[in-house]
Amino acid sequence: MLYTDNQFDLNRLEVLFIIPESRTYEYLGLSYLSSSLQKNGISSKILQLESIEELEYLIKNSKNLSLVGITWLYSYSENSVIKIAKYIKSIRFEIAIVVGGHPPSLNYANILKENPEINYILRGEADFGIFKLINLLKKKEIAENISGLSYINENGEVICNKLYRIDNLDLLTFPDRSQLDKIISLKKNQILISILGSRGCYASCNFCSMVSFYACNETNIKWIGRSPENILDEIKIIISKFQINTFWFIDDEFIGPPKKGRERVLSFAELIIKNNIVLEYGFDARANGIAAFSDDDLALLKRSGLKMISIGIESGSQNMLDRMNKRIDVKLNWQAIHKLIRNKIDYRYGFIMYDPETNFDDINQNLKFLLFAKPYRICNTGAFRLLNSLFPHTGTKFTKTIKGKTEIMRNSLLNNFPEYSEDELGYTFINPNISRYRNILYQFARSFIEPKMIQRTNETNNIWYGVNDLPQNIAIMDAFLECHIWLAENIQYSESNLYYLTEMQCIFTQYYKP
Repeated sequence: MLYTDNQFDLNRLEVLFIIPESRTYEYLGLSYLSSSLQKNGISSKILQLESIEELEYLIKNSKNLSLVGITWLYSYSENSVIKIAKYIKSIRFEIAIVVGGHPPSLNYANILKENPEINYILRGEADFGIFKLINLLKKKEIAENISGLSYINENGEVICNKLYRIDNLDLLTFPDRSQLDKIISLKKNQILISILGSRGCYASCNFCSMVSFYACNETNIKWIGRSPENILDEIKIIISKFQINTFWFIDDEFIGPPKKGRERVLSFAELIIKNNIVLEYGFDARANGIAAFSDDDLALLKRSGLKMISIGIESGSQNMLDRMNKRIDVKLNWQAIHKLIRNKIDYRYGFIMYDPETNFDDINQNLKFLLFAKPYRICNTGAFRLLNSLFPHTGTKFTKTIKGKTEIMRNSLLNNFPEYSEDELGYTFINPNISRYRNILYQFARSFIEPKMIQRTNETNNIWYGVNDLPQNIAIMDAFLECHIWLAENIQYSESNLYYLTEMQCIFTQYYKP
């Protein structure tokens, strides 16, 4: 039912936002919602959930707490989100619960039907919708006027309001940074401060939940950026208040459509230099956006403080890129890396080694690219980066193309494993030799490679790379890549898996040079 059962002082309503997953950096999605409410005189708090006791205390002692917002970040967050919602309702049923994020935005009907403790889902961007939802609880707003609101009405019907994109990010209040002091203290000032420069992406990759997330709107806006001036104003405030000048733009795609995007990014760099701001920053971008920069452009960006770019490479095979609907020439992937190396700008990159139709021509093209781009620069950590497979995220076009959502895949999503076997992916590879190839490497990574990797520690932590650029880890990834190359050349022979695992230990020893 539409939930308006209030037992509060309507003039003093309070809101609690909860981040279920433990993290050592800010989540700006909730920070923007919190600042939006505070601007309108609504008391709000962000809770990084570390103990159920802390949550219980807040629920029992905040008398005017009327709304709890829970961010549902990943497909595997389901258990945590539902558990928290049920717990809150068991203590104070009158509190309304709203969730948001990619999975609930793309699967709102099933979630509402299966989880009656969730009263509302705010799909898409909720910066303005969250304040309207408070006014709904105050009975000063009607549900039909709230963009992206989904709920079950009195007749048991799932209602899904039209969703509209925010078309001017400069109108948003700067995010609530109340969590930052604690994070800085925990990280001992070794921190990349999260900052938002844009929202969305102009591309149409079929595996990306972000593309689906921003595509569900009535305005057909795919990507929109803040003005350089607006971004710099926030940076100045952060540096002045927290005395930290290292930033990571959390944008899915910072540059935007290459022609206009190039002009905007260069204007941002010129503003930094003109204002004598000393900082370091990094961002995510597509390869074609980077390839559009000249060497002079990249030199300007470097002078402004650009430290690193994370590139959505995904594959060295044109056929795989086409199957992913990346809409990019593989040559641009090579050009982007070449330009960054030539201009001495650090980089890392996303890479997907497998999809259901991968063949050995794709594998060989990928291995050739990895030799050039260096495997240790793949995003995330650990040996399993070289086994990355196209993943069926909730609501993506790719997920809709595979036959059914198996219970095995669902369990994998809920358990949040850092790596996935073929069964856990929820699909099988068409080529059985590819399946065997990956399975052998999977066994080798788990039993032989991963135990040798130096894991993230406070002593070795680097704010730009974590532990990826430690000499031992670089050498391990290089030698593991050579094992991939050797196995690709020899897998056709009818030897046992044990034979290949034994031989790869010799190959690894031959190439491992820490």
